Amino acid sequence: MDENGDSQETEVERAREEVIEAMATTAEMYGTKRSLGRLYGILYFADGPLSLDDLAERSDYAKSTVSSAMSTLERYYLVKRRSLPGEGKRAFFEAEREWWDVMKRLLETEGQREIVTMNRALDTAQQRLEAATAPTRNMTSPGCHSSRSTTAR
Repeated sequence: MDENGDSQETEVERAREEVIEAMATTAEMYGTKRSLGRLYGILYFADGPLSLDDLAERSDYAKSTVSSAMSTLERYYLVKRRSLPGEGKRAFFEAEREWWDVMKRLLETEGQREIVTMNRALDTAQQRLEAATAPTRNMTSPGCHSSRSTTAR
């Protein structure tokens, strides 16, 4: 390759690395590990699905770190697990590039889970409050007198 081609390739790599680093920083800003952002970025720019071994080699992370990160990214619909013909049970991963699909699926699952959790908590709290205030309501409701007010008459 000529000098201009090498220079162009170097600039493309620098641009990719800058975006991958921004993804790592963004992951950290959302309270997750930088490795999630870096690994997602590596997959985002990959020409095809990558195995755990490929990701470990490209990222310099331990395979256990990569495996854990892929499980988390999969849970948030940011990566898809695939199998490739002739590769047996070996898992390969690719980045989800359709952000709208990611957000929609997250809202459908995680949002629904949050709604169910909050509804349960609110129902339980309401039942406890009703049970705690039930005797008080009976004593102060019209036509009902507490034993103390009856004996005072």
